[in-house]
Amino acid sequence: MKANLDHLVFGTSDLAAGVAAVAERSGVTPQPGGRHPGFGTHNALTGLGGRAYLEVIAPDPEQSTTSQMRTTLEALSSPTLITWALATTDLAGDADRMAAAGIDLEAPIEMERPAGDVVLRWQVRRPVDARDGAAPFLIDWRDSPHPTTTLPHDLTLAALHVTTPHADVLTAALTALGVGGVEVRHGEHTALWATITGPRGTISL
Repeated sequence: MKANLDHLVFGTSDLAAGVAAVAERSGVTPQPGGRHPGFGTHNALTGLGGRAYLEVIAPDPEQSTTSQMRTTLEALSSPTLITWALATTDLAGDADRMAAAGIDLEAPIEMERPAGDVVLRWQVRRPVDARDGAAPFLIDWRDSPHPTTTLPHDLTLAALHVTTPHADVLTAALTALGVGGVEVRHGEHTALWATITGPRGTISL
């Protein structure tokens, strides 16, 4: 089974500011998600059509925990798209395929967060060299319900664009995973942005 785009990660140093930025541009306000215990972050979500969604993530002021993600978010001067995720049911196999293409992944990380009456549990494997967000991380939701089952889908992801000095490596990895619909361009500096349609027309995020 091929991997599919799971979600886009819109980072911000303050969750309310990030949610407001998405709402102002798109006309849709992301819903409260939950906290990530042990990682010092919390989020808000909105659907992007199908099993894809947008995650707004920020440092959680009610947690003292530090993590690589929290440090990255605290340093942001404005909300921005920082990385993206591919959903898989073959985490080990797809990690091997990415490694063969030139993108090594870290060991699996177990994560969880409360979501209403259930606790979502999943595994992720992140690139050892994140290449400033150009290379996606892998996520396996295992037996947990996917977040999109309870999200509105007033927005639709039209395209994801990635500019990176490592375009050939990223293209090879996406091809190995059977991922389509991502525009990868070669450029001196990394840039990640999405074209999204919604109540306020077509926007770039």
